Amino acid sequence: MRQNGYNKLKSLVRWLDVENTLLAKILERNYMQHRRQPFLLYTRLALKHSAQFAKRLKSNVKSLHSDSACDLEEINELSDKCTALIIRAGVELSRIHVHRHFTQLITTLIACLSRLHLLMGKWRKSSFHKLKAK
Repeated sequence: MRQNGYNKLKSLVRWLDVENTLLAKILERNYMQHRRQPFLLYTRLALKHSAQFAKRLKSNVKSLHSDSACDLEEINELSDKCTALIIRAGVELSRIHVHRHFTQLITTLIACLSRLHLLMGKWRKSSFHKLKAK
């Protein structure tokens, strides 16, 4: 049973890495054209915090699995901050999308951010999120 939870957590970390890599590539390719746009600023902030969350979670996967002491509170704070930034970036992207500007790019970014938001929700629902730091 515990192995199943461990595998789910590892797959969550891998999925976060894939989504962060994809989002980073898209932003890198479109940075020069849209560098002064607010939607790009918020999307880059969301990516930065999502990458920090994934890195911290990846480094603590084994300690979370074994119930040893780890900085779970810090991981949860990063999760909360990342979720708030993802929502804020989604709001900015929705404003641009309503006016039909940069439709393909905005639609792709909204899809990436919605998958990141889904992953944050999976973390919030996991049993590891509810553990208390010792």
